[in-house]
Amino acid sequence: MEKPAEVLRIFEKYTPLVDGEIKSLLSAQDNLLMYDMMSYFFGYLDEDMKPVTGFGGKRFRPGICLLLADFYGSLEKTIEIATSIEIFHNFTLIHDDIEDRDQMRRGRPTVWNKWGINHGINTGDAQLLLVNLEFDRFAKKNPTISSRIHELTNKRYLTIAEGQFMDFHFSELPIHHAEVTEKGSFDLMGSKSGVLVGLPAEVAGLVAGKSDEECKALWDYGYNLGLAYQLSDDLVSIWGSSEKSGKLELADIKEKKKTLPIIHLYEISNAGNKTILENLYNKKQDLTDLETAAVKRLLDDSDTYEYVWAKAQECVSKVCEAIEKLSITLEDKRLLKEINEALIVDIRKAAK
Repeated sequence: MEKPAEVLRIFEKYTPLVDGEIKSLLSAQDNLLMYDMMSYFFGYLDEDMKPVTGFGGKRFRPGICLLLADFYGSLEKTIEIATSIEIFHNFTLIHDDIEDRDQMRRGRPTVWNKWGINHGINTGDAQLLLVNLEFDRFAKKNPTISSRIHELTNKRYLTIAEGQFMDFHFSELPIHHAEVTEKGSFDLMGSKSGVLVGLPAEVAGLVAGKSDEECKALWDYGYNLGLAYQLSDDLVSIWGSSEKSGKLELADIKEKKKTLPIIHLYEISNAGNKTILENLYNKKQDLTDLETAAVKRLLDDSDTYEYVWAKAQECVSKVCEAIEKLSITLEDKRLLKEINEALIVDIRKAAK
């Protein structure tokens, strides 16, 4: 097995294709600061509006789409729709930053933090419309399949918006509420993280003209990969170091996010610890450093890490089952499984 970083470099082949499309789309618009804000968010401009590289994110979702398209021999036909999905994903991030009041993303000030909430909202709205313009480019090249894919992407995008609503609702509920359950957590993750990987995988099969069975396997592959990655990321957010993860340590606990580790901890806790968690997670303010450390101790003293890691591995098993159903070469299947191992990291072992 290659090192994780080496495996993930497979996506570097596709990043210039996506970035080229986004830059072309932005350059075709009027000369407004709003589009420079988008270029900044995509990582093409620095804080002084000078060209820069290295801040654009991993382009993982379009990378998955284009990698699969490459396997099927339909790479050129798929570039625009993969890019459209990436533009949509980044639109959601601009608005997420406003909704969560996050001041930094990818090591730089967020759009709303740099230019204000009004510009953040409007820039995000405009970027959502660019999703349609990029889709039009795809439709002109693929008229026979465009109607079906347009219907599918809109359906999936609506599910993501529903997931964001669920996220708000979840955060407002007290931790002891009947809806704050493991099932509720998986429903929420599925409607956001699952769909955002499942859709590009599914689309690759549709553009290539694959059967319904193959496209279903692609959806299952991406959906469960998204879930496994989110579960792994939730563990990294609690047990990972900022040096290795790039995240603020224990931020999920401090912000009282009801991720699966916290939900499981509450479900298995005795009455005394349940009361402690209820008092802390029902506060209006973020937790203090001392309160955050107290929750971390409860997590460390439980089986929470092992439990959530096992759930992530259950998702990985479903990913592998879906891969075996695909009509691609054994070598291509091996590569997809290596990508699983590179993405879904056992952070406790990695830290040793």
